[in-house]
Amino acid sequence: MTYYLQLFFVFSLGGWIADTAYRSFLAKKYAPGTLLPYISPIYGFGAVMLALVFRGTPDVPPTLQIAIGWVLILLLEFITGHLSVKFLNRRLWDYTPSKYDLFGHVDLTHALYWMILISLFRLFFDKIQF
Repeated sequence: MTYYLQLFFVFSLGGWIADTAYRSFLAKKYAPGTLLPYISPIYGFGAVMLALVFRGTPDVPPTLQIAIGWVLILLLEFITGHLSVKFLNRRLWDYTPSKYDLFGHVDLTHALYWMILISLFRLFFDKIQF
Protein backbone atom coordinates (compact mmCIF):
# COMPACT_ATOMS: atom_id res chain seq x y z
CA MET A 1 0.00 0.00 0.00
CA THR A 2 2.85 2.38 0.83
CA TYR A 3 4.32 1.81 -2.64
CA TYR A 4 1.09 2.91 -4.32
CA LEU A 5 0.71 5.91 -2.03
CA GLN A 6 4.27 7.02 -2.80
CA LEU A 7 3.69 6.41 -6.50
CA PHE A 8 0.53 8.52 -6.33
CA PHE A 9 2.26 11.50 -4.69
CA VAL A 10 5.41 11.37 -6.82
CA PHE A 11 3.43 11.28 -10.06
CA SER A 12 0.88 13.83 -8.82
CA LEU A 13 3.73 16.26 -8.19
CA GLY A 14 5.55 15.33 -11.40
CA GLY A 15 2.34 15.67 -13.38
CA TRP A 16 1.67 19.06 -11.83
CA ILE A 17 5.18 20.22 -12.75
CA ALA A 18 4.90 18.93 -16.32
CA ASP A 19 1.36 20.28 -16.81
CA THR A 20 2.22 23.68 -15.34
CA ALA A 21 5.37 23.91 -17.46
CA TYR A 22 3.42 22.98 -20.62
CA ARG A 23 0.59 25.43 -19.90
CA SER A 24 3.02 28.19 -18.93
CA PHE A 25 5.02 27.64 -22.11
CA LEU A 26 1.89 27.93 -24.25
CA ALA A 27 0.60 30.98 -22.33
CA LYS A 28 4.06 32.60 -22.13
CA LYS A 29 3.43 33.22 -18.42
CA TYR A 30 2.99 31.17 -15.24
CA ALA A 31 -0.20 29.17 -15.73
CA PRO A 32 -0.94 26.36 -13.27
CA GLY A 33 -3.86 24.30 -14.45
CA THR A 34 -4.97 22.35 -11.41
CA LEU A 35 -7.35 22.94 -8.56
CA LEU A 36 -4.75 22.08 -5.94
CA PRO A 37 -1.33 23.68 -5.71
CA TYR A 38 1.62 21.37 -6.42
CA ILE A 39 -0.50 18.30 -7.01
CA SER A 40 -2.43 16.97 -9.95
CA PRO A 41 -4.30 13.89 -8.73
CA ILE A 42 -5.20 12.62 -12.21
CA TYR A 43 -1.50 11.87 -12.85
CA GLY A 44 -1.21 10.08 -9.52
CA PHE A 45 -4.31 7.98 -10.11
CA GLY A 46 -3.10 7.23 -13.63
CA ALA A 47 0.29 6.02 -12.37
CA VAL A 48 -1.33 3.81 -9.73
CA MET A 49 -3.76 2.42 -12.31
CA LEU A 50 -0.89 1.62 -14.69
CA ALA A 51 1.14 0.01 -11.90
CA LEU A 52 -1.82 -2.21 -11.04
CA VAL A 53 -2.20 -3.22 -14.69
CA PHE A 54 1.50 -3.92 -15.17
CA ARG A 55 1.85 -5.83 -11.88
CA GLY A 56 -1.45 -7.63 -12.29
CA THR A 57 -0.74 -8.95 -15.78
CA PRO A 58 2.86 -10.25 -15.66
CA ASP A 59 2.23 -12.91 -18.34
CA VAL A 60 0.70 -10.43 -20.80
CA PRO A 61 3.09 -9.06 -23.46
CA PRO A 62 4.24 -5.47 -22.75
CA THR A 63 2.62 -4.15 -25.94
CA LEU A 64 -0.76 -5.44 -24.79
CA GLN A 65 -0.18 -4.06 -21.29
CA ILE A 66 0.55 -0.66 -22.86
CA ALA A 67 -2.62 -0.87 -25.00
CA ILE A 68 -4.73 -1.76 -21.94
CA GLY A 69 -3.11 1.05 -19.95
CA TRP A 70 -3.70 3.49 -22.81
CA VAL A 71 -7.42 2.71 -22.94
CA LEU A 72 -7.69 3.06 -19.16
CA ILE A 73 -5.83 6.38 -19.12
CA LEU A 74 -8.03 7.77 -21.90
CA LEU A 75 -11.11 6.66 -19.94
CA LEU A 76 -9.71 8.29 -16.81
CA GLU A 77 -9.10 11.53 -18.70
CA PHE A 78 -12.54 11.48 -20.33
CA ILE A 79 -14.43 10.67 -17.11
CA THR A 80 -12.44 13.20 -15.05
CA GLY A 81 -13.00 15.89 -17.68
CA HIS A 82 -16.72 15.14 -17.82
CA LEU A 83 -17.11 15.10 -14.02
CA SER A 84 -15.18 18.36 -13.60
CA VAL A 85 -17.57 20.11 -15.98
CA LYS A 86 -20.64 18.51 -14.45
CA PHE A 87 -19.84 18.97 -10.74
CA LEU A 88 -17.29 21.80 -10.63
CA ASN A 89 -18.63 23.83 -13.56
CA ARG A 90 -15.03 24.06 -14.71
CA ARG A 91 -13.06 22.66 -17.62
CA LEU A 92 -9.66 21.64 -16.35
CA TRP A 93 -8.54 21.14 -19.97
CA ASP A 94 -10.21 21.84 -23.26
CA TYR A 95 -9.38 19.99 -26.46
CA THR A 96 -12.31 21.38 -28.46
CA PRO A 97 -10.01 23.31 -30.82
CA SER A 98 -8.62 19.95 -31.92
CA LYS A 99 -10.15 18.49 -35.06
CA TYR A 100 -10.41 15.03 -33.50
CA ASP A 101 -11.74 15.57 -29.98
CA LEU A 102 -14.46 13.88 -27.96
CA PHE A 103 -16.52 16.55 -26.15
CA GLY A 104 -13.27 18.45 -25.51
CA HIS A 105 -12.16 15.91 -22.88
CA VAL A 106 -9.86 13.75 -25.02
CA ASP A 107 -8.32 14.19 -28.44
CA LEU A 108 -6.10 12.34 -30.88
CA THR A 109 -2.98 14.45 -30.30
CA HIS A 110 -3.02 14.04 -26.53
CA ALA A 111 -3.94 10.37 -26.91
CA LEU A 112 -0.67 9.98 -28.81
CA TYR A 113 1.19 11.83 -26.03
CA TRP A 114 -0.36 9.45 -23.50
CA MET A 115 0.71 6.44 -25.56
CA ILE A 116 4.32 7.69 -25.54
CA LEU A 117 4.25 8.45 -21.80
CA ILE A 118 2.67 5.08 -20.98
CA SER A 119 5.30 3.32 -23.09
CA LEU A 120 8.06 5.14 -21.19
CA PHE A 121 6.38 4.34 -17.87
CA ARG A 122 6.24 0.65 -18.89
CA LEU A 123 9.87 0.71 -19.99
CA PHE A 124 11.05 2.01 -16.63
CA PHE A 125 8.31 0.51 -14.45
CA ASP A 126 10.41 -2.35 -13.08
CA LYS A 127 13.07 0.16 -11.99
CA ILE A 128 10.65 2.38 -10.00
CA GLN A 129 11.30 1.67 -6.34
CA PHE A 130 10.64 3.68 -3.22
